[in-house]
Amino acid sequence: MKFKWKDRARGVQSYDANAVGKQLARLLKKCGALTPETLADEAYEHPNSPLGKCGYEWDVQAAAEAHWRSHSSYILRSIVYLPEEDDDEEAQEYAEVRAFLAVEEDVDEDVDPDEPISVVYYDTKESLEIPSRRKNILARAKAELRAFRKKHKKLNELAAVFTAIDSMSD
Repeated sequence: MKFKWKDRARGVQSYDANAVGKQLARLLKKCGALTPETLADEAYEHPNSPLGKCGYEWDVQAAAEAHWRSHSSYILRSIVYLPEEDDDEEAQEYAEVRAFLAVEEDVDEDVDPDEPISVVYYDTKESLEIPSRRKNILARAKAELRAFRKKHKKLNELAAVFTAIDSMSD
């Protein structure tokens, strides 16, 4: 079996996916299961291996800053609306909906796949009222559904879900 990076994989496209995949398969056979810690340890112990060359940041300060940005994004993705009892019906409809949604800045189709996409977060309710943001959010949601379909295509139990995804217009 050969390996490749999934569509839209960021920050790794310049690395040899087949070599990394084969190294991961060997590591899986050796360990029985893979964890992020297993991969980080393997990359650290074998820095010249395909995995070791796969974009790890070993500068502690730079790695800390990247972690802080990642954690900040996680916080933004984790906050949901919690309407109060006396809120109107519209507010009640937003119960448990993310309070902030990521909106990708317009990206040229010829963008380098190893360059990170610039994402900003906006209030969800406000963003759904602004046509350009709503269009961006809808496009992202459809892309996530297509990615879900690809990821789970071997689960025949989801055939009805896949049919619905396939029937979406772009």
